[in-house]
Amino acid sequence: MTEQFIKALAAHVYEPAKLARHPIEYPRTFRLSATGYEVYLSQEEELPWLRARVAQFPGSDDAWLDFTP
Repeated sequence: MTEQFIKALAAHVYEPAKLARHPIEYPRTFRLSATGYEVYLSQEEELPWLRARVAQFPGSDDAWLDFTP
């Protein structure tokens, strides 16, 4: 599956969004899961994981998404 994913990405040609034929910048968020199976944490396990994620990526909106202190 990983090789297929890499081949699909390599075949894609990036074309930036344009305004009057000039490229414009805009944020894009992609979420990928490569575990191949779902992992469910108990409430006792989830809070320390969320705290560690926010500590490692404090500027990430996604890191803060599920975190409620």
